[in-house]
Amino acid sequence: MLTAEATSCYTCTGCSVSFMSSEVTTVSGCNYCAKTVYPGLAIRSCLPSCIQASDSFGNVQYCCDGNLCNSGERLRGLSWLLLLLPAAALAAISCRQ
Repeated sequence: MLTAEATSCYTCTGCSVSFMSSEVTTVSGCNYCAKTVYPGLAIRSCLPSCIQASDSFGNVQYCCDGNLCNSGERLRGLSWLLLLLPAAALAAISCRQ
């Protein structure tokens, strides 16, 4: 019988949105890691289950299942990509005219 390996996650309450190693501890035995972002602060946690969600107030919960995946480093890279997509779309539209 195959079993999933336990995942290690960063944990903190009321920490910086950008990752700062001095603010977090590490917990093992998690099924999922989460980073919940509120305006100006974040919560990183170890969860038995996780649902990615966002609301109209700008609160977002990200879920992942790799070791120490909730640092947020990849999320920052994705944010830059999301900022570039509208600019690329505008450039494509202006080239057609």
